[in-house]
Amino acid sequence: YMALKSNDFAMNHPAQADNDLVIFNVNLRRKAEAAESGAQETIQLSPIKVPVYGDLRINASLGINFGSMFSPVESYTVRDSVIRSQKEDSFQPMIASNLHFYRQGPKTLSLGGTLGIGLPISTDTGLQSVSFFLGPSLFFGQSERIVLNLGIMGGKARRLSEGYSAGDSFDEDTVALPLHYPYQLGYFIGLSYN
Repeated sequence: YMALKSNDFAMNHPAQADNDLVIFNVNLRRKAEAAESGAQETIQLSPIKVPVYGDLRINASLGINFGSMFSPVESYTVRDSVIRSQKEDSFQPMIASNLHFYRQGPKTLSLGGTLGIGLPISTDTGLQSVSFFLGPSLFFGQSERIVLNLGIMGGKARRLSEGYSAGDSFDEDTVALPLHYPYQLGYFIGLSYN
């Protein structure tokens, strides 16, 4: 009894985590002195799965972002030799690929950040080519996470060039309406699966 009471049966063993888990496979082996007892030579216990927390995690995800420029995107036409503008949609949906960085904890809610890139689903709304995203993220869940992203976005937007603005006189018979697509800042909100 005293020998059992004084032994804490603890053993330190380094283990490598596989994704979010450390899995221990425990086998109990009979001592040679107990061979005469008739007990099994080896008893294999069910695997023990231990979640891993802490440290900085970096994962990728795919999702949809909705973005808008700080200065609204407009379409331009010439009617009665006057440049007219019309505001486009309030937001643009984009397919986005995000790189997330966060510290995983035991709770189902974590705070982190995102760095992403996205392509507009439709290119006829004034946003052209690729958009870039940067901002905080909120992670819901433990191993398979839904991520809420929001922050600043940068992308190309349709604008009048050569000093023209809406309301100016313009003779469209001599030259096409001058447009350019500079990179500008905006904001976004999105959901992705991590």
